[in-house]
Amino acid sequence: MSQISQVFRRGGIVYLEGFVRNGSHENWAGLHQHDLAPENGRLIHFSRDGTRTDLTSALSLQCIHQDTVPFSRRSINAVGYEMPPDIDPAANYQLWDWYVMVFQKRLP
Repeated sequence: MSQISQVFRRGGIVYLEGFVRNGSHENWAGLHQHDLAPENGRLIHFSRDGTRTDLTSALSLQCIHQDTVPFSRRSINAVGYEMPPDIDPAANYQLWDWYVMVFQKRLP
């Protein structure tokens, strides 16, 4: 986030979205090595050992929008494969929370 905030102008917008705590959902496999979660206008990183880091509070970013909904409410019915009807609910990404955050770089 620090590098992202350095490459856009004051007043510029950054749009972020993704699964809440995707590392945990995917059992920390492959590229899923991070848990990200929105929290009161801040993006929080949770590491595998539970260490919590606020990725945005020290930056000149203001959260102008934050929303978390089940992925199924995004009207996306497939991402390359379909869920079997008897899937364990914990493994069904359609039920996982999806976050959207929009930040604006603060004006002087």
